[in-house]
Amino acid sequence: MEFCPHCRDEIKTPVTYCPRCNELLERDMPTRDTVSEHLHYSIEVVKHNPSILAPQIILGLASMIFSWLFAKTYGSDVVLELQTALLEGGDLTPYIPLFKLAAAYLLFSVFLDMLIQPFIQHVYLTATREDGVDFRASYLYVLGRIGEFAVAQLVIIAVPVSIVLGYIGVFSNESLMNINGLFTGVFLVSFVMLIVFYFMYSGIQIMVWEGTGFMESFRLAVSFFLDRFVMLVIIGILGLIVGWILGYMPMSQYYNFLPSIYFSIVSIDIFLNYRKMKR
Repeated sequence: MEFCPHCRDEIKTPVTYCPRCNELLERDMPTRDTVSEHLHYSIEVVKHNPSILAPQIILGLASMIFSWLFAKTYGSDVVLELQTALLEGGDLTPYIPLFKLAAAYLLFSVFLDMLIQPFIQHVYLTATREDGVDFRASYLYVLGRIGEFAVAQLVIIAVPVSIVLGYIGVFSNESLMNINGLFTGVFLVSFVMLIVFYFMYSGIQIMVWEGTGFMESFRLAVSFFLDRFVMLVIIGILGLIVGWILGYMPMSQYYNFLPSIYFSIVSIDIFLNYRKMKR
C-alpha cells in the first residue's frame, strides 16, 4: 500500500500526480532533457491513448458540417463577393444577414471554447501523466472550474480585441470601416496574438495543467517560456513545418488536426518536466 507524501491519501494506481491533491510524485516521472526525448515520449502517449483523438475529430466534423451548411445557404462565392464589396466600397446591405450569422457563430464558438478547450487540454494532461484517459472525469473537472475558465477566456478575448480596435481607430482616422484601417488592424492582430495572446492562452492551458488560478498561471507561463525558450521555439518551428507539409497532402482537411494534438502533448510533457525541476 502506497500513500501520497503530501496529503497522505492512498495511491491505488501508478500515477505521476496524486489524484487528490494534484502534487507531483517525483518517483514516477523520468526526466526528459532534450527535444527528441519529448517527441519520442509524446508519440508513445498518442499510440497508447488513441481515444484522445476523439474530441478533435468531433470538432472537425462539426466544422465541416457548418462549412457545408454555410456554402449551401449563401453560396460558395459569398466570401469573395464580400471581399470585393469591401474593397470597392459597394453596398453591404445584402450582407447584413451574413454579418449577423458570423457574429452569432463567433459568440457561440467562444462559449463552447470556454468548455471544450480546457476539457481537451485536461484529456491530454491525463494521458501525458499516465493517469489514463477518462472523458467524464475531465469534463467534471472543467465543469467545476467553468467560471474561472470563462473569465480567463473573456480576458484573453478582450485585451487583444481592445488593442486592435484602438489601433484601427487611430490608423483609420475617420471610421472603423475605413478599408486601410481595417487592413492595418488585420496586420496588427497577428502581431498582438503572437505576443499577448500567446502568453494569455498559455496561462489558460497552465490553469488546467497545474490547477492554479489565472494570474498565477500567467506568471508560470512567462517563466516557463523564458526558461524553455529554445526548446519551445524548436517545437513551434517543427509544428509549422509539419502543418505546412500536411497542407500539401491529399485530403489533409481530414487529418490536419493531428499536429495540434501531438505538439500539445509535447508541450505538456515539457511543462511537467519543467515543473518537476522547479519543485
